[in-house]
Amino acid sequence: MQKIITVPPPNEFSSYSPSQLFKFFFQLGHWTEEGFSSDFQTYTRGTLISSVTINKWKNRDVIPTRYAAPLLKLIEAAVDPKIATNWTQAFEIVWATHLARAETDKNQHHLGFNNPVSSNIICQQHGEWIKALYNEALFGEKFSTRDLYIPLQLVETQGDEIVLYDNKDLLKLLKTTEKSNWIYISGASGSGKSMLALHLAQELTGSDTLPIYLRGKNLSDIEIEIQETNRPVIDSFSASSFLRHFRASSRDTACLIFDGIDEILGAEEDIQKFLSELRLQQNICEAQGKNLTIALFARDADSYLAHDKKSITVSVHLEILGLDGGHRTQNLKDNRILGEDMRSKWWAKYLSATGQKIDENLPEFLCTDYADFLEFGTNPLGAFLICRTAIETRTGNSVFPHEVINSFTYSENTNLVYRALTDYISRTIPEYIGPHTKILGNPSLLQTLALAHWQKRQIGDFFNDAIDKNEVRPNFSTGPRNSNSNKGPYLDGFLRPSFFPPQASTKLEQKRVLQFPHDNLVYYIVATLIVDCFIDLIKAKNNDYRYINALKNWALISGQGVHDPVLADFCQKEARLRFEEISDVNWDTALASTKRHLDISQYKAKGLSAVTNILNSASLLLFVWSCFNLERHRNLGTRHEFSKDSAEFDIFTLRQIHPNRSFRYDNTSLDKPKLKQEGFLTPSLSAVHLIAEDLSQLSFPQGHMESAIFETTSFAMTHWSHVKISASSFKKSTFQQALFHGCRWHDSEFSDSFFQGTVIDTTTFLNCRISRVFFSQCHFTDVDFLSSVFEGVIFDRCVFESCGFESKVEKIRIAGVEFRYCTFLSMETSLQKFSQENLVNCIIRSSSDAKDDLSDNFLSE
Repeated sequence: MQKIITVPPPNEFSSYSPSQLFKFFFQLGHWTEEGFSSDFQTYTRGTLISSVTINKWKNRDVIPTRYAAPLLKLIEAAVDPKIATNWTQAFEIVWATHLARAETDKNQHHLGFNNPVSSNIICQQHGEWIKALYNEALFGEKFSTRDLYIPLQLVETQGDEIVLYDNKDLLKLLKTTEKSNWIYISGASGSGKSMLALHLAQELTGSDTLPIYLRGKNLSDIEIEIQETNRPVIDSFSASSFLRHFRASSRDTACLIFDGIDEILGAEEDIQKFLSELRLQQNICEAQGKNLTIALFARDADSYLAHDKKSITVSVHLEILGLDGGHRTQNLKDNRILGEDMRSKWWAKYLSATGQKIDENLPEFLCTDYADFLEFGTNPLGAFLICRTAIETRTGNSVFPHEVINSFTYSENTNLVYRALTDYISRTIPEYIGPHTKILGNPSLLQTLALAHWQKRQIGDFFNDAIDKNEVRPNFSTGPRNSNSNKGPYLDGFLRPSFFPPQASTKLEQKRVLQFPHDNLVYYIVATLIVDCFIDLIKAKNNDYRYINALKNWALISGQGVHDPVLADFCQKEARLRFEEISDVNWDTALASTKRHLDISQYKAKGLSAVTNILNSASLLLFVWSCFNLERHRNLGTRHEFSKDSAEFDIFTLRQIHPNRSFRYDNTSLDKPKLKQEGFLTPSLSAVHLIAEDLSQLSFPQGHMESAIFETTSFAMTHWSHVKISASSFKKSTFQQALFHGCRWHDSEFSDSFFQGTVIDTTTFLNCRISRVFFSQCHFTDVDFLSSVFEGVIFDRCVFESCGFESKVEKIRIAGVEFRYCTFLSMETSLQKFSQENLVNCIIRSSSDAKDDLSDNFLSE
């Protein structure tokens, strides 16, 4: 190409044949046959087109559809961007018109068969199958989709506005006869997409709009011929077959509902090609005077499948709301209530569908203020799963269903609840059997899937590195076969991982990550795997072969993944359940592996990545050890003391594993830094006894420190963020220039300690004993001392802002504390707890307007 084409397609292009339009375009580019073939080769995976073939395209034959995509890509490169879209649309319309005419001629010349009648029969059979599927037993139970379905709410974002849709509004979109639309409906796994898709298809069976219901997992290229009216018309035929029969039928309007566009297996290019073919089919329908609306359903994370490369132009993008009417992000932190709370309606439907006793009381997990299982309560499939599992594992004499479920979810150890859930999931996964596979319901498979999700590993890499367990790897070598069984909904709807062979080579296989609907479920399953591998490691200590394999497994599972506090909580509770398994084993020897940071040969990463993986792995090993150490303290009352021997695990090793963490600052709060990376240092110090150690400059990010004793320990320049410290003791310890934010100190003791230049904000001291502690030039903001006891405590030149002091007994002044040259802002009520003698040369102001003035006076002193 010498020059970019700037001439738009002719105004009367719709009257052109494909070869005529191509000839017009060819001449604009001043191509020769050789020059065009050379430019075209770039988009045909290196295939040169002969000059004879090109001359046929210009003069006689239509361009084969397999060359359509390369030609459209060439147009984008060879034409001015302002008019490239016009050229692309022109070719698509001309091709569609030509194919529509050819299809009509073929039907008219088909002898001995009435095409409209035949296609009407096939369309009717498909509608009957949709209605039967809607009434078919769901989840292997006695109820159907009809029995359990409630109207889901959806929202569309239009600029700064959010428009709420109900099912009636959505049906109007699907049945529109004004124009052919693309509607994209997204939602998290288990949010009810599949039920909504089937419900809408069933609703359309009684309208003038023909429903075509397809599922990505069942999609195939099998064709239904015009004459084959005796074949069962389900959804395992090609989309083009159904659309060809729609065009041949007497129907004028159709809606293709495609459930799970992200479930189509293949390369990303294959999915884009499929979407392009649907667009071409839509153009053919328009050329024949018929209207086709296409509704695609997919998970939020896979929306790129519908938007990349301009495969389609989505006219409406709708998002499914939670059962509480909330629009929730994946991490559940940003929840905006936009619709009606439907949980009570879902509960009534569930009781009626499952034949339970009528109960107007909702289970606590379906209430907004119950956080532990809130994520299940806003998700239709999650809500069903937890209710079904609770009823199945019923214990006690509870009469009403909500009492049974509350008893289940109020378990003292929430791991028992998740254990019952995952056991139920495992039992209901279909038994896909391959030449070398075992039942996929094996719990170790769930652990492997959760591990991949937690580590955010690419599919190909993860399968190649899969844990060397005989019951895991073979299952991935042969993916599940197509099955219309409803035995295992959770593999498709709740977990729905994607299966690929170990050697995943396509771009999509490498990009796609196994997905779970709830991070908490992932964290629980990963916690069970971590504890399993830790127990394997310490039990194999005296067997070299087993120990090497255990180290390999540990390196694989522990080198990556976020050290989230939720994971820490699940690990601690799992250690409580599993403590008896290793109570008679010398598991302190596990620290020897931590000391060596494990063998670097176990890690495939190189350079800095290998170092990061090793540190993460060693940190996780120490943390899981500390979980069992805390259980040992609870059972025996003992605390672990780190050795002073450099050959064993010591504080120097601890500092290597948990280096200083870097900070990040929010634009809205530059004075409150947060850690960029989380860690397990805080809970790892539970049930330890440290004497004369240096923990300065370390960061304690979140987590729960429990039953620890620190004597003559330095915490200078440490950063504590959202940490809970309970039943711990700090004796003769120093906290110079430390920072505490969002911390909670419960039932803990400070004695003979020193705080200097320390900043403490949004922190609570509850039932603490503070004896002979000196606070110098510290700043307290939103700090509450609740029911705490003071003895010989001095605050010198400190600033207090909106802080509170409350004693165990009302109207009793707090003793044992003295304030010298301190400044108090907005604290008149709290200071009434102290005698005037306790306030020496202090400044007390209540007006917020005087803050700057007070600060200047304080600094000048």
